Amino acid sequence: MCQPQYFDVDYEINPWMNVGNRPDKILAQKQWLDLKNTYLKLGAEVNLIDPIKDLSDLVFTANAGLVYENIFIPSQFKFRERKGEEPHFIKWFESKGYVVKRLPPSIDFEGEADRILHNDKILMGYGFRSSLPAHKEISKILKKEVIPLELINPNFYHLDTCLAYFDFNDTILYYPKAFSLESQEIIKKEFNNIIQVSDEEAFKYACNSINISDNVVINENCTDAYSKLKKYNYKIYTLNTSEFMKAGGSIKCMTLILS
Repeated sequence: MCQPQYFDVDYEINPWMNVGNRPDKILAQKQWLDLKNTYLKLGAEVNLIDPIKDLSDLVFTANAGLVYENIFIPSQFKFRERKGEEPHFIKWFESKGYVVKRLPPSIDFEGEADRILHNDKILMGYGFRSSLPAHKEISKILKKEVIPLELINPNFYHLDTCLAYFDFNDTILYYPKAFSLESQEIIKKEFNNIIQVSDEEAFKYACNSINISDNVVINENCTDAYSKLKKYNYKIYTLNTSEFMKAGGSIKCMTLILS
């Protein structure tokens, strides 16, 4: 995670961002701390990367890259506004002893935000931020099958904004309208326990959630998703991430899973 010391909406690179609707920085600090403390309460270890002035989206560490065992594949951001994050993340992972494997420079790739590991396969989103050629390269590096999922709604520009995988009980939260029809069929074949999210709760970022064992950390006011998750024996922890949603991010966006 990364403290939101310099978090702001000072440019517009997705439909959620509006420089006329900037976050309350004091409230953002509280919301981030609530998330961090929830992780600690649930038994997770939290590693921090230092915030950097002028890198206002660095708080969204899920975009840093892809972590698999001791390998780190750094992101190559589509927009120039975020490219300054790349060396900062690479330096952090090198300092922790990870083997850094870079993609060809022409490829767009935005990390764990567009990747889900399931049954020794990797499901990867493409269409807005990560490009399809990234899938072939990552498959070669990790020696795993990569299944591409096409994103078609610009409000859900990363895979983790519209699909959350919870390994306890092998469950997903999923917003079908974010995906092409072909990709919807792939998802139905890949997963068994599928919870479809309504339009209303998709736009509350219900899918931008994370689980620790049988606990799901999820946005407030997603009551339909809560009730369905409880049927699969999940315990629900709700948070308010209103200030980060102004930048198009929420709980999962602020979290890069290391193990």
